Amino acid sequence: MNAWGPFEARLAARVDAEFDAFVRTLTSAGQAVARAPGPGSWSALEIGEHVALANHFLGLLATKIVEKSLARHARGVRPPVEPPKLDALARRDFRWPHPPHMTPTGSVPLSTVLERLEAQRARFAAELARVGGGIGALHRIRISVVPGDDRLDFYRLLEFVLLHVARHRAQAERALALTREPPGTSSERAP
Repeated sequence: MNAWGPFEARLAARVDAEFDAFVRTLTSAGQAVARAPGPGSWSALEIGEHVALANHFLGLLATKIVEKSLARHARGVRPPVEPPKLDALARRDFRWPHPPHMTPTGSVPLSTVLERLEAQRARFAAELARVGGGIGALHRIRISVVPGDDRLDFYRLLEFVLLHVARHRAQAERALALTREPPGTSSERAP
């Protein structure tokens, strides 16, 4: 039995689940989405902007990997029989320093962040569909946040994207928990 079909189906389901959960976090927050929990910290909206910025650049890398993988497959290179193990990036000690060009500006409206996230979800899902049967494992690249000379194929890069979205969803939820008003109070009191 070919293990790639179920592996790729699980990844496709995770793309939808992680992006849906993040969008729900941002859209359920009301005005609290734009409030930072403290000085020097990001609001949930800024966290969403950062994720959309990172996904933009990671999407470019994903397309590059897919194109090169497809070219190798067209030349007769066969994909591995078994899918990769996707657990190394989930270690607790793994750090994800972001480059300055992925720092949020705080000037992007929620509607724009949501549009970008939806387009990115569609892009990652489409790229996954293009490399069925393990073709996405035929080319690997190095990215700066992965230590050493470890290189990521398409599936590992997509795993990185999904872990990044999940990590920042949890961060946004923590920020919102610190900025939401207790029930029965309102900052918009009548004069």
